[in-house]
Amino acid sequence: MLNLNIAYVMEELIGDAGLSEKEIEQFKETLQNAYQELHQRRWQELAFLDLPEQNVEPVIKIAEEIRLNAESFLVLGIGGSALGPRAILEALSPHHNLHKSPRIFIYDNVDPITLNSIMSVVDLKKTYINVITKSGSTAET
Repeated sequence: MLNLNIAYVMEELIGDAGLSEKEIEQFKETLQNAYQELHQRRWQELAFLDLPEQNVEPVIKIAEEIRLNAESFLVLGIGGSALGPRAILEALSPHHNLHKSPRIFIYDNVDPITLNSIMSVVDLKKTYINVITKSGSTAET
């Protein structure tokens, strides 16, 4: 459940720059409608909102299997499907491939030269491949 504390935007606390109760009341219906729409869409394209409550044990089990058995881990994704994994990898382990296993490769375009360079250094029999696609219909993935 999401709780929103708006006390520090109210004029009672911060003065004239803050919002009044009247202004909040004016937006109440709009906010309620937005919440209802979000809730209705949740089961379709917004299922990620439920991630904090989901059982992650199966994911942890697969991750451990990959850590123990893989020499390489290849992520296939275009746009945001590659940017998220790349950002996490660079933030948490910027030089990962120099000193950790499995080596992680993110292939995020249809350039055959890049793909060939990755394929030349991985053993596919010891590589796990993770295909990420939001729509499932992106031609590249």
